[in-house]
Amino acid sequence: MMIILQLLICIAAPIVLGLAILTLIFDRDNPSFLEKLGLSFGLGLGLITLIMASTNLANIQTNFIIILSILAIIVIPIFVWQKAKLKPSLAEKPTKTKNRLVLSELILVSLITIKVGYVFFEALIKPVVSFDAFWRHSLVAKAVFFDKTFNTPFTTNLIAENPPFVSFSQAYIYFGLNSWNEMLGKIVFPLLFLSLLIVFYCNLRKYISRLSALLFTFLLSSLPFLVYHASTAYADFSQTYFYSIGTMYLFAFITSKGKALSSLIISAIFLGLGVFAKKHGIYLAGIDGLILVIFLGLRKEQDWPTRLNSLLLYIVIIMTLTGPWIFLNSSFLSSIGSTVSLPFSQAEVITQANLPTISERITQGTPLFLERMFFFGNWHLVWVLFLLSSIFFWKKIFSSSLAYLFALTILNLLYVFLAVTLIGAYEFLLNGTLLNRLMMFQSPIIIFFCGLIIKDK
Repeated sequence: MMIILQLLICIAAPIVLGLAILTLIFDRDNPSFLEKLGLSFGLGLGLITLIMASTNLANIQTNFIIILSILAIIVIPIFVWQKAKLKPSLAEKPTKTKNRLVLSELILVSLITIKVGYVFFEALIKPVVSFDAFWRHSLVAKAVFFDKTFNTPFTTNLIAENPPFVSFSQAYIYFGLNSWNEMLGKIVFPLLFLSLLIVFYCNLRKYISRLSALLFTFLLSSLPFLVYHASTAYADFSQTYFYSIGTMYLFAFITSKGKALSSLIISAIFLGLGVFAKKHGIYLAGIDGLILVIFLGLRKEQDWPTRLNSLLLYIVIIMTLTGPWIFLNSSFLSSIGSTVSLPFSQAEVITQANLPTISERITQGTPLFLERMFFFGNWHLVWVLFLLSSIFFWKKIFSSSLAYLFALTILNLLYVFLAVTLIGAYEFLLNGTLLNRLMMFQSPIIIFFCGLIIKDK
C-alpha cells in the first residue's frame, strides 16, 4: 500500500509543477483543463530532470526531499500569485454545454483506453530487457539513484554524449519510491504515451469534430512501432513525445497568425526538452526553427521587431533549456559537429565505413526507404494516407497554414533520408533499425496533418 502511495506522489508532483508553469504561460488564452492536464506531466517531468541535472552540476546530491523542496519553492509562489490576482489558476474558458458521446465515439474511446491499458501492462509487467535501453539509460538511472549524483567516473562514462532525460526520469521514480524498481521506473513511458494522446486529441479538436478527432487519436494509439517503444525504456519515444507536442503548438502559433505567443512558448519548451531527451532533438528543433523563420519572413502583416521578438523568444527558450548541457558536454558538441561535417567528407566516410559511393547509396537506398514507409507494418497505412491526402487535397494544403506542416514533413523526410545515406549510418538503412526510429519521430505529426486535411470542423 505504501509503495502505491509513493508512486502516486511521484506522478502527482510533475503534474502539479506542470500545471503551475502553464498558469503562467496561458495567462490570457486559457485552454481546456484536459489539454493542460495532458501537457502538465511531460512538462513537469522534463523540468524535474533539468532540476536534477542542475543540482548535480552544483555538486548537490539529489534525493526526493530536495526535489520536492525545490518544486515547492517554484510552485507555491505561482499559485499564491494567481490567487492574489483573484484569478482561478486552473479555470477553463466558458464553454457550451457538451453533448454526450454517441455510440461510435464511445467505441473509439473504449478502443483507445484498451490500447493505453495494454501499454501500461506491457511496460510494468517486466523490467528493462533491451540491451541498448539497459546500458544507455536504465543502468545510468540505477547509478544516479545509488550515488545520488551523475558526477562519478562510472556514470559520466556511461552517459557519454547521450542526453539524460530518460535516465533521470526513471531515477526520479526510484528516489520517490526510495528503492530501485525497474518495472515501476518504466511507468513514465506509458504516462507520456497517455499524455501524448490527450494533447493530440485536444489539438485536433480545435479544428475538427469530436468524432474525427477521436478517430485519428485512435489511429495514433494503434501504431505498432509507437506502442512498442512506449512500453520500453528507449529514448526514441520520449523524443517522439516532445517533438510531436512542440510541433503541434508551433502549428497553433502559425494558425493564430503569429499572435498566440503562449503556443510558441509551449512549442519551444517541448522542443528544448526534446534535445534533453535525445541528441537528434537538436536537428529536429532546427527544422522546426527553419519553418518558423519562413513563416515569420512571410508574415508581412506584422512589423519586423514583432517578428524578430518571436524568433528570439523561440531561440532563447531552447538555449536556456539545452545550453548548459550542450556546452558542458564536450562529447555532445563534438558528436554534433562530426555528424554535420561528415556529408562533406565523403572520401573519409567511404574509407572508414567501407561504404559504396554516394550515388550508389542513394540508388540502392531509395527503394529500401520507400519500402520501410509503405510496406512494413510499423505504421499501418499512415504513409499511404499522407500520400493520398497530399495528392487529392493539394489545393487545400497550399491555400492554408497546412502548407507549413506539409513543408515540415518533407523536410523531415529529406533529413531522415540524408541521415542514413550520406554518413556511416547507411548500414542501418539496410537493416532498418535506425530508420524506423527516425521515422517514428514524425509519425504523430503525419496523422495530425491527415486529420486536419481530410475533415474540417
